[in-house]
Amino acid sequence: IDVPIATGMDASAGTPAGTANRRPDPPAETILLVDDDPTVLASLRMLLQAMDYRVRAVESATSARSLVGDRDDLPDLIITDYRLPEAVTGSSLVEQLRAQTGRRIPAIILSGDITLGALEDEITDCILLRKPVIISDLEQGIRQLLDGELAGR
Repeated sequence: IDVPIATGMDASAGTPAGTANRRPDPPAETILLVDDDPTVLASLRMLLQAMDYRVRAVESATSARSLVGDRDDLPDLIITDYRLPEAVTGSSLVEQLRAQTGRRIPAIILSGDITLGALEDEITDCILLRKPVIISDLEQGIRQLLDGELAGR
């Protein structure tokens, strides 16, 4: 009887090679996602969950403030649309949530506005991405902010 030799397995432990001494993955970071467009909100939620983030998704600044006020586990990152209902901007929401939590929560602001020049002057300590967002740009921005923020805790 010929039995093929398994590749990619640690024969002594019966586990995939390279995983025997690997630490378990850390708990997923939490992202607060705010967008008033239900289609964009659902799409981004699914994308972020597929990237293994916990996602709290809401459609307004009021809902975001309530969610953050009612939770013990604060978001590690905020991703928000720039233009929100109730004449609120994403940058003002980020500042309100930072004041409410007493933490400088890192943030990404998404905008469909093609003239980002004026926004870039207003948004100085957040990453600004244009819609439709390029997934690799979003991933890079998330890791840049979370790795910098979490390393400083």
